[in-house]
Amino acid sequence: VFIPSVKSYEVLKAELGKLLYVNEQKILYFIWNSNLYRVDLNTYDVTVELEDMTEECFAVSESSRYFAWVEQEVLYSSQKIQLADFKTGKIYEIKTEDNTYLRPLAFVGEDFVYGIAKISDIITNVSGNTIFPMCELKILNTSEDKQDVIKTYVPSNGYIGKTTVDKMNIYIDLVSLQNGYLIKHGEDTIMNREPASGNEVYIKEIVTNTKQTQMTLRMKEQNISTVTNIIIPKQILLEEARIAEIMPKDSDEWYYVYVKGEVVLATEDISYAIKVANQHLGIILNEQQKYIWKRSRDTQKNVFTDLSVNESDASANSLIQSMSIILMRENMGQSVSHLVQEGNSPREILQSALPDMEVFELHGSTTEELLYFIHKGTPVLAMTGKNEAVLLIGYSANRIYYYNPQNHVTSNLSYEEADTMFAQSGSRFFVYVK
Repeated sequence: VFIPSVKSYEVLKAELGKLLYVNEQKILYFIWNSNLYRVDLNTYDVTVELEDMTEECFAVSESSRYFAWVEQEVLYSSQKIQLADFKTGKIYEIKTEDNTYLRPLAFVGEDFVYGIAKISDIITNVSGNTIFPMCELKILNTSEDKQDVIKTYVPSNGYIGKTTVDKMNIYIDLVSLQNGYLIKHGEDTIMNREPASGNEVYIKEIVTNTKQTQMTLRMKEQNISTVTNIIIPKQILLEEARIAEIMPKDSDEWYYVYVKGEVVLATEDISYAIKVANQHLGIILNEQQKYIWKRSRDTQKNVFTDLSVNESDASANSLIQSMSIILMRENMGQSVSHLVQEGNSPREILQSALPDMEVFELHGSTTEELLYFIHKGTPVLAMTGKNEAVLLIGYSANRIYYYNPQNHVTSNLSYEEADTMFAQSGSRFFVYVK
């Protein structure tokens, strides 16, 4: 099947890599441009099964056979998760009690992991973000005959925050809820102690007169054929077009992490993209191939000195004053206090006032990951409380400089000290790219 696209092969491969599955009935499922598509390879009819999905509302198993999701409009208020088995075409429902909501998290191999939060704990903070502190995590067996919970995890203290899966292990951030933000205070791990079957590797020693002692790697199960198979294609020239027509749509912004010229990640989560690019010495481009982030930067950046506040914001809190300073630096001197009174979030205020720039709200970023934006000449707004913030305005080899608009004092911390301070407010930052 051919799917026409104007995107490069590397970008398309990264996007389609989230889910790509064909069953025995020749039904193809894949995710592209935030939509879940179903293509009947017998007729090449295309159906959009789900539209406008964000990465938070679904999870895909290792083989892509299983797909779990909640509807986008009830991402943080759903009492059921739907689990599709693309091999059989069946859809199962996972339900919860009346006083809790569910969220899909990930798959460990083919086993489904989801989180449970009490309705009374779910809040919307001052930035307009929904906080979903999970009190319980469950792992569901996804065999064809049954869907049983094989493990339930309940933290001994606080809540479950971010969860990540690496091979067969689940890494959990333990968090507490403070002033409308999740503050990390520990970590935990759920490990799969069952040995892998069928593909274990072991070392075997072979001694011969010709080569003496040889060390070889052997698979537990080996399919060795001594007969050469000659395959003759039954069709040389296609007698009919095999094109699945998919109409392009306006999608949310995607970010692509390039490492050594290859796209290793396509995501809508800019915070996660920055972490991956930082770990692999990569760069981030948006869909217009504009640089969003890269690790290369000056070893130091002198502190910014033009830090004036609009007169109408002079008596406001430090969050409003920090935004006012940013707008004044970009020659957009307007009253931030007025915009806040209208109910706008910090990101909405900055984006509307800076229409020619791209504004991001980052979560969980480290100080080191923020240095690129300062290097490019833009201060970083760092949250220090519910309505309090400082501006990161310079750095040296191992220290970050920040400005407090309330007392007009510039201070500095080591990167580690800064990470600890900002973690108390959820490690939330607002940055912008010109």
